[in-house]
Amino acid sequence: MPIRNPDLECLDLEERAQQQLERLQSTLNRAFKNVPFYRNQLMEHRIAPQQIENLADLADVPFTDRDHFSEHYPYGLFAVPLRDVVRIHTARGTSLNPVVSGYTKQDLVIRRELVARALAAAGVSGLDILQIHLDVGLTNWGREYKDGAEAIEAGVIPLTILPPEKQLMILKDYRTSVLVTTPSAAAELMDLLFQVNLNPNQLALKTLILVGEVPAPETAAQLEERLHVRTWVHYGLSEVPGPALAFECEERTGLHLSEDHFLAEVVDAGEGRSVGEGEAGELVLTTLTTRAFPLIRYRTGDRVRFLEGPCPC
Repeated sequence: MPIRNPDLECLDLEERAQQQLERLQSTLNRAFKNVPFYRNQLMEHRIAPQQIENLADLADVPFTDRDHFSEHYPYGLFAVPLRDVVRIHTARGTSLNPVVSGYTKQDLVIRRELVARALAAAGVSGLDILQIHLDVGLTNWGREYKDGAEAIEAGVIPLTILPPEKQLMILKDYRTSVLVTTPSAAAELMDLLFQVNLNPNQLALKTLILVGEVPAPETAAQLEERLHVRTWVHYGLSEVPGPALAFECEERTGLHLSEDHFLAEVVDAGEGRSVGEGEAGELVLTTLTTRAFPLIRYRTGDRVRFLEGPCPC
């Protein structure tokens, strides 16, 4: 059965802020108790978890960055015993050691909920057949999209590493209506389709979920025009971990972050100070509900800005 709860996705600003604060305090307490790295970080800055009395106080907490993953490889940032970890993911990372993240059973339920939410925002339903076409580096994301799509009862063609010709054959023969892929892979399939003289109208495809890369506006526009589809952008990180942390809605005025599970800040990329509302800067994320692998003020390296005002949706 579907596991989404739309009422919890649409809290007003005051309710959302209170929910975030309660979950932030719980995360800080758990990390302080169970992760030596975070306990040492807070103690060095003379910060106790109970001192974080509002969301603005989080700015006093030091950042987590990619180097810390390597320094505490493989399990040093886990907040639960290994016996409670039911899945372990490995990402390449940017240093000698890969990034290792873990999930408890509850974490996997939340991951499934997040992906289901993002797919539902793109209009995916139990009437769709969803095909996952990602490279081997995004194998973990393929599993996440399979779980999320199954949660909303869509038919799923799981990730299978096949050449583009075979993927296009499956796309046509299996009557795929939703394709989850990267912008570059989507463009490759589009070019191949016209090379073999296949008319897009012969496909059942109506929705492209673009992940793993930020598509240029002209790329998305070309895909929509030539394939007669609607594109939707999802944002994710291997370190946080997982896809669909943020996603486009039908208005396509920006991305919605799942704020009940993540607290976002935008800071100056140089000194790490918060920027003004609407100004561009580096995205910093804090997990609010992750149990096995909590991250506090993680500097993503991605440049964003908060969009002012409510989305028309």
